[in-house]
Amino acid sequence: MNDADLDPAARARLDALRRSLDLRLDAEGTWHHEGVPFTHPRLVELFDRGLDVHPDTGEPTLRIDDKWCYVRVDDVPFLVRALTETAAGLEARLNTRETLTLPADLAFETVGDRVYLQLDRRRRARLTRPAQAALASWLVERDGALEVRAGGRRWPVVALDEAVSSG
Repeated sequence: MNDADLDPAARARLDALRRSLDLRLDAEGTWHHEGVPFTHPRLVELFDRGLDVHPDTGEPTLRIDDKWCYVRVDDVPFLVRALTETAAGLEARLNTRETLTLPADLAFETVGDRVYLQLDRRRRARLTRPAQAALASWLVERDGALEVRAGGRRWPVVALDEAVSSG
């Protein structure tokens, strides 16, 4: 049965149930249930692979097979664990185990000491400390501004205000 097939009251109960699970992803990408961090690597991998955002609201979700629920996140749900230079530019390996070639129209956004990427219309990711350290090898200054150069491509580095970046 699809959620759309439910009457409004049943849909509201299901939404409340999906929100009631105490699942949290902290800023470093560690999963927690009722305040206790997950330690089993296969469970962590299952949850990482199931991480997504709701197509309508953009809220973080966890999907396992045909079941899903909402997840609280301390920062953003997606993390860039590693960056690799290729002939096409840079590839980002995410906490979801997905590997993406960074599009040409992307910008690296800095907020304080953190670096973010808007991966697509729905997903924003933060570079982990190791990925951010690797980024330093591709940073260059050009006309007083920083940019990332790799694989024959360039991406600007844009400093965002803390208030503008939240969301």
